[in-house]
Amino acid sequence: MEVLRTDAKPNQCHRCGSSADLTRHEFGIAKVLSVKRDWSGTVGYAAASAISIALAPALGGGALVWQSPGKRTSYRVLRAELVLCGNCLDRTITFLGLGDIKLRASEYRCHPWAEKARKIGFDKYLSTDELAKLTPIRSSR
Repeated sequence: MEVLRTDAKPNQCHRCGSSADLTRHEFGIAKVLSVKRDWSGTVGYAAASAISIALAPALGGGALVWQSPGKRTSYRVLRAELVLCGNCLDRTITFLGLGDIKLRASEYRCHPWAEKARKIGFDKYLSTDELAKLTPIRSSR
């Protein structure tokens, strides 16, 4: 979706308004549509643990194993581009290793459309890496 690329001042820092030394960071503003859990693995582990506990006196020990259920979350995502000047970027980033930059929700909230998106239920921010991991739902049209 290209809606949020429409920015009244695309060549200004979204935090301070500077037009010098700009950097651009794609991200997503998401609305959770559904969360589905897969309990099949958890039930299997619980059954194995129950058998292990039942056999503990005969085998000399038992183990309790728990596996969290798998979770699948569906989002509606608005793609956006955050513009920050070098000064604002230096003050807000966390460096992870060799040049990796991780922006926080507080930086993404500087985007001109962030507040409008929040008012209609889009309240989760997704980094470029998180966007890349999403699998689009294919329409049956």
